[in-house]
Amino acid sequence: MISWYSEMLFKKPIITKAITGFIIFGLGDYLCQELELRYLKKPGELEYMRILKQASFGIIVSPYLHLQYCKIIPWMFPKSDVKSTILSTAYAVTLSDGSLNLAFFIFMSLFNFKKKQITNSDNSNEKITESSNVVEVSSKKENEIFFANLKDDIMSKFIPVQINSMKVWSILTCINFYFVPVSFRVLFDNFFCIFWNIYLSFVEYNHDKKK
Repeated sequence: MISWYSEMLFKKPIITKAITGFIIFGLGDYLCQELELRYLKKPGELEYMRILKQASFGIIVSPYLHLQYCKIIPWMFPKSDVKSTILSTAYAVTLSDGSLNLAFFIFMSLFNFKKKQITNSDNSNEKITESSNVVEVSSKKENEIFFANLKDDIMSKFIPVQINSMKVWSILTCINFYFVPVSFRVLFDNFFCIFWNIYLSFVEYNHDKKK
């Protein structure tokens, strides 16, 4: 299995890592939902669309991880000494992982943002749908709501997550850069991402309940 995966990484690295990312990010959300339903007694049932949304992010972000871990970081820090490991780790856990975490919350905000509708029975100037007395909020208002929600996500979700990310991934990234061959760095990263994605998913979908 490892030899087959190695061959696929060599022949089709982007596609292979995109499929891997899809599985791993989706698995992270699935495990998070199982924990929510079984141990936190969250009402409801397994949401497959939620799994698909997070898995889709894995497809999008895997080429970025490949570029960072297999191209940019080895080019910026080509040596295998302690100094290069420390510098590459500092770069990875701040700029590289920071961009990844920020992209995650932006991506999820885009997917989770729903058009808000208001009931209107008084203002005849509002556009009423044919089926009910419901009107869509104007595009300008929708944009204001979206960016307000995004700002809240960045302040209340991204910043704490990024702080925890630097704590957790500093050690793992040092191990990754110092011991793991370049071609397997994304795989190493993805394995631990399963557990990290459980945390990301929990933050994304349970944050409002903590307010």
